Amino acid sequence: HFYFLALSADASQKPVVELYKSKAKEKSMELLAQSPLAATAKKVGLRIVSEGAYYSFYMSADSKNWKLIKDKVDAKFLSTRDAGGFLGCVY
Repeated sequence: HFYFLALSADASQKPVVELYKSKAKEKSMELLAQSPLAATAKKVGLRIVSEGAYYSFYMSADSKNWKLIKDKVDAKFLSTRDAGGFLGCVY
């Protein structure tokens, strides 16, 4: 069980930030969100905010203005109970 936030490229090779969720008991991931990135961006900040039972994922090209990628993603998916064992958090 994991969420994966990454810099990537879309089908036309344009830069994007993508958020994936692992599929339980499978070796594949589900794309939850994709956000375009300016081709001129030299640095990209990624931020994960934990708020109770939810995570929110953000990106920034200037470390000042943060753009929401996906809000209120279920954090229970990462719980020991749902995952079937302790996962811990790795950012």
